Amino acid sequence: MKTNLLLTAVVVCFAVSSCNSTKSTTGNDDVNSVEKATEKVTDRHISYELAKNYFVKNTHKNEAVEELEITTQEQFDDIFGMAATMGEKGMPTKIDFSKQFVIAVIGIVTDKATDFTVDGLLKDGSDITFKYTEKVGKEMSYSIQPSLIVIVDKSYDGNLKFEKK
Repeated sequence: MKTNLLLTAVVVCFAVSSCNSTKSTTGNDDVNSVEKATEKVTDRHISYELAKNYFVKNTHKNEAVEELEITTQEQFDDIFGMAATMGEKGMPTKIDFSKQFVIAVIGIVTDKATDFTVDGLLKDGSDITFKYTEKVGKEMSYSIQPSLIVIVDKSYDGNLKFEKK
């Protein structure tokens, strides 16, 4: 009786351990294929940085939402000014136009809380698609000129297209 019980325990342990090793190998293959699939998807996604602490100069006039690609410091300085604030993160984001370019969305002057958000920046061949959303909120007691400034590495330069949601 004891021998049968011991033999059964050994067989059960062996079966459990062999099942675990099979699952482990299959699990690793699944992880590898998920990683490979993620790499393929992320190849299309372009990394970017949001520029902080800039404002649209009051000399810049537009009648509708503008979508711009800015490639030089001179172009950028014609439109935007620096808005440094107190604190650790108070300095404007540095932009090196020898290595980077800017994608900008500039709204019209409004007294409504307006915000632009990035939905995605994708590369497909030589085309780059910048997807964004404009959210208009409540009326305010003052006017603003909303903007969104995105810094992109020049290695991703291409035919820029905009998609507004």
